[in-house]
Amino acid sequence: MSIGNNRATALFHHIRALENLQEVKDEAASDFNERKKLCKEDGFDTNVVTAILKRRKNGEGQTLAFDDLLREYEEAIEEERRFPGFTVRVVDPEPPREEQYDVEPDREQAPPPSEESIFDGPGDGDLRAEQRGES
Repeated sequence: MSIGNNRATALFHHIRALENLQEVKDEAASDFNERKKLCKEDGFDTNVVTAILKRRKNGEGQTLAFDDLLREYEEAIEEERRFPGFTVRVVDPEPPREEQYDVEPDREQAPPPSEESIFDGPGDGDLRAEQRGES
């Protein structure tokens, strides 16, 4: 299948232009990384430099909105620290054990369950007796 001479020529020019741009991009990335190394050698924290670049790229409006939200979150955390009576409830993934429950002292413990079920209706006891071999 042929795409035609004009389209083949156009495709060739696009490919060459993209290859040239990729070379420029690779050189720029290398220069960028070299400049960050120089920042580090001069004693600057490269994470902070990266954050400054990002903030400048985002613009003042978006940066101010982020700063406001960050300040609000930090104030909420500080507020929580000031009132230690208000704690976050952590849910234990294990089910509670029986010894964790308090039994009221004036109530008697329930008797252990018998063989007869509370769901047994009239005549069901006879069926159980037959199953055990009793008649």
